[in-house]
Amino acid sequence: MVTGADGRLHWTPLRAVGRSRGELWELTPENAIPLPAGSTLLSLPGRQPLGLDRRGRVAVAEGTAVSAILPTGFLRTLLPAYEQGRRAAALPLYGYTAVAASEPPGPGQEPQLWAAAMPVEEPGLWDPKHFNGPDLPRVVSQRLEESPGNRLVKHLSRCALEYGCFTAQNLFYRRWEAGIPISAACNARCRGCLSAQPDGVFPAAQDRLAFRPTLDEVVEVGLAHLQAAPKAMVSFGQGCEGEPSMQAELAEAAIRQWRRATRRGLINMNTNGSRPEAIRRLAAAGLGSVRVSLFSARPAVFSAYYRPHGYTLDSVLQSLRAAKSEGARTSLNLLVYPGLTDTPEELAALQDFLEAAPVDLIQLRPLNMDPALLEEILLGGGSTGEAPGSAADRGQERPGFGAPMGLPEWWRRLRQAFPQVGWGSFTPPE
Repeated sequence: MVTGADGRLHWTPLRAVGRSRGELWELTPENAIPLPAGSTLLSLPGRQPLGLDRRGRVAVAEGTAVSAILPTGFLRTLLPAYEQGRRAAALPLYGYTAVAASEPPGPGQEPQLWAAAMPVEEPGLWDPKHFNGPDLPRVVSQRLEESPGNRLVKHLSRCALEYGCFTAQNLFYRRWEAGIPISAACNARCRGCLSAQPDGVFPAAQDRLAFRPTLDEVVEVGLAHLQAAPKAMVSFGQGCEGEPSMQAELAEAAIRQWRRATRRGLINMNTNGSRPEAIRRLAAAGLGSVRVSLFSARPAVFSAYYRPHGYTLDSVLQSLRAAKSEGARTSLNLLVYPGLTDTPEELAALQDFLEAAPVDLIQLRPLNMDPALLEEILLGGGSTGEAPGSAADRGQERPGFGAPMGLPEWWRRLRQAFPQVGWGSFTPPE
């Protein structure tokens, strides 16, 4: 399947393939599923799709490669396979998934679309059908009128309307999980950061919070939600902010005020796990759930992606332990990339990490980034966005990656090794 010069999708007789790092894997009904509802198809400019001809040889199709962006609750298992032109611009921050079309059943009929993916959790409250409704502008406007001086509400109105952020929309719909950003600063420079891309290789997906909310602003927004929303949950640590634990004093004061006013609802923090003592204090104050993001449990890979300042992979482990010691629920937001995550080296390191820092839940999410850029950072001679041999690269040995086993097999082994751990894509509100 390709995008033609007319901008429309066209079926091609080549057999579809996806990519797992350097390997091409054919898409079949055994490793692909019908394209999930709520998926988005994107063309990939400057990239021609690869496929297999009748003799099983790799061939390049005419036209532009196509990718699927899956809704939350599904995990991609293969990347799109394409030949990239030298002048192709870097792709924005999405989880690009291999997609294919079966042969149309007849003239003028639409083909069945397939994606290299596996279901992880039923979308439930996060089903795209619940969001971006025609009444959204009205409910946002109404809330802005109710809180005219609250800068957080104004900031989140843009997240809801312009970026389509589900947790921001929940705030205005007064339901489920609502995001409350509090930090403009961060102590990492993640390669795939949604809100800050100082290297200029590609634009950030959204603007970061540009102010420090006052305690009154945070308390007003969170308390109204905790007291009234069904399945109420408020979360620090959104895509439009830095690291929320860097505003631990503000978060702790807000949590204490919320909990003096109500015991209703769950207070959650999505964090990079860089500040164990801050996490301990917050959990003692009433933070009920901590979700820590992790791409790799190997120090070299961890540092190459996160570029942490003032903390290490061990800090992440200690943060999970600290949260658990104070009775908070712990989750790992595991960022998954086909061909890297499912290698023997990564699996062994993750198993060791989970033995040292047990968690209640592992959420599987795709690492959103241009595949060529990420692989250049981890496998190439120089880091994208910085000259090869720069200070960021000198003296750093490239980590090794063995042959991928496939994400379904990787997941099977993990579930077998940790039967007590829950799996999913979302932080449960209760």
